[in-house]
Amino acid sequence: MDALLLSSLILLLLLLPALIFRSLIIKSEGLENPLDTSLKAEIGIVLFISIILHLIGIFVLNWLDAPFNFYDLFQILIGNSISIKSEIINNSLIPFLIYILVQIIFSAILSLFLKKICLKYYLDIKYDFLPISNNWDNLLSGRVFELERIRHINSKILELKNFQRNIFKQIRNKEIGLSKKEVRRKIKEKILELKSKKKIAFNCVELDVLVQTSLGDVIYKGKIHKYYLSKDNSLDKVVLTECLRRKFCNGSIKNKGKFHFLDSKLFVINHSEMKNLNIRYSIIEEKIWFLFMIWAKLMRN
Repeated sequence: MDALLLSSLILLLLLLPALIFRSLIIKSEGLENPLDTSLKAEIGIVLFISIILHLIGIFVLNWLDAPFNFYDLFQILIGNSISIKSEIINNSLIPFLIYILVQIIFSAILSLFLKKICLKYYLDIKYDFLPISNNWDNLLSGRVFELERIRHINSKILELKNFQRNIFKQIRNKEIGLSKKEVRRKIKEKILELKSKKKIAFNCVELDVLVQTSLGDVIYKGKIHKYYLSKDNSLDKVVLTECLRRKFCNGSIKNKGKFHFLDSKLFVINHSEMKNLNIRYSIIEEKIWFLFMIWAKLMRN
């Protein structure tokens, strides 16, 4: 029983760096289970990460002339620690714990670094085999929109470069009487303008939510304050701020009803009550948002 308990403890300690790596690399604004993966997939991911981390650790130990004793570790893991002298186990305890501690620190730093790289270059959206984010997270945080916007800008930059090559070709063939220097300057200014737009990130995610109520369908409009994910990776609820409400009459959104400001700081809508969801991403300057806040307060009074 003691041998089985020791082997279980050692196995848990060996998996601990991979578990910490996995928990830190996950990106989610929601709660509950943040990923679109099954339990089997998560176990496979943790085991794979654990093997990679310990291979790196063994390589470093061999490089430091401190070889790893696989035989003793294997005997402990299979519950045969009785065959190993107690002196070896006692003398190996502190070095083993130090090794695990170093692995935990290394895995935490590595996971945060890789997470930053993946999120910066949208690798988790481009490649499905990098499960570090949830589809609802990417939609409601606006990362999908940001990636599409950057792709659109990059395509425009590529079009300008192709246009510049065609213009230069026509200038060399004396088909048009333009200066290469002037064309290059104009194209460069336009490319720099497009590149500057990539750095401007939106700061407002708004929702139009069509909700079924006992009094009929109602449209709620507001800024996302927070959202929650359920255990099956679907949207559970959204929390809106500066929320407006309007009746949805005759199945047409073009009715003449006016939006009414709700006298509440936060408004919660459950996903089970939603019939439709419209997401908008926009840039609101501080001055404009301050004026909107004043208007909201006046509406509340």
